[in-house]
Amino acid sequence: MTAITAAARARMKKFTDEAESRLRAAAVERVGAVGLPLPLKTGEQGELFQPWHEPLRGLCNHFARAALFTASHWKQPRERMGPTPLFTAEGFELVFSGEELRQDDLDVWLQVVHFGRMTDVGQEFTVIPHTMLVALGWGRSKKDYNRLRECVLRLKGAEVRIKDERIAPGRQLVTNLITELRWDAEGKDDRAVWGLQLSKALVTLYLPTNYSLVEWEQRLALSPLAKWIHAFYSTHREPFPYSVAKLHAMCGSKNKRVASFRLCLVDALNELKQQKFLDGWEILKSRTEKAGVLNVTRTRFPKAAS
Repeated sequence: MTAITAAARARMKKFTDEAESRLRAAAVERVGAVGLPLPLKTGEQGELFQPWHEPLRGLCNHFARAALFTASHWKQPRERMGPTPLFTAEGFELVFSGEELRQDDLDVWLQVVHFGRMTDVGQEFTVIPHTMLVALGWGRSKKDYNRLRECVLRLKGAEVRIKDERIAPGRQLVTNLITELRWDAEGKDDRAVWGLQLSKALVTLYLPTNYSLVEWEQRLALSPLAKWIHAFYSTHREPFPYSVAKLHAMCGSKNKRVASFRLCLVDALNELKQQKFLDGWEILKSRTEKAGVLNVTRTRFPKAAS
C-alpha cells in the first residue's frame, strides 16, 4: 500500500465538495417529497458528539477493542450469529447478534457517524449514497452501490449489548448500530437519498473519554487486518504490550493457527509503519506466550502552532 499524496487528497476533497453540492441541490426536492429532514448546517452542534475535524472519524473504544468488526477477508463467508459473547479487551463484556461485521462495515459505520455527528440525538438525518461512496474511496458502479446498501443493512440488523461498570453501573447498554433506515427504493442510485437514525445509547458510548479519533485517509489506505490494528491502537494513547494470541482472538481472525496469524500480523504491522501510523514494533519472546508479545510505538506528530 502507498500513502495518499497531497495532490490525491486535494482531488478527493474537490470531487467530494463538488459532488456534495451538486447532489444536495438535486436532492432537496426529493428529500421534501419523502418527508426527510435535511441535515443541520455545518457548525450547528448537536447533542450526540463533540465536533471533530474533517480528516478524522470518531470511533467508540468498545467497538475497536473487541471482535465486533472482524479482520476477515472479503472472500470468506460471513457468519450469522445469535446473541454471542465476543472476545474483548479487559474491563467490559460485549454480546453481538446479527450478520458478521467486517472492516468495510466499520468504514461505513465511521462515515455514517461522521455524517450524523452534527444532528441532535435520536433525530433522523440524510445521507447521499454517492457522496458516501466518494468519502469511502469506493467506485460508483452498481456493484459499489449494492455493497454500500448491504453494509448499511448489516449495521441496521446488528445488535450490541455492552456491560461496562465504568460507564453504566448495574445495567447493560443495548442498541442497534443504526436504529432507523429509510430510502427511496424506486430512486436511481446516483440520485438516491437515505434517511438514517442513530441510537440514544451512543450518547454514553461516545462520551469524550469513551471514543477516539481515527485518521481517515490513513485508514482507507490499509488492508483489513492493518485496519483492525489501526483502529485498536488508535484507542491507546500509550500502547502497552499485548500477546499475539490475544490480538488473534480480538480481531476475529478466521486463521485457526496463531503461528500462521503471526505472519499476517507482521505484514500488517509493516503496512502501518509504512503509512507512518507506527514508528516501530517488535514481537518479544515470552515464557508464557508461544507466539510472543507485541509491543508497538505510535508515531508522534508535532502539535500545530497556536
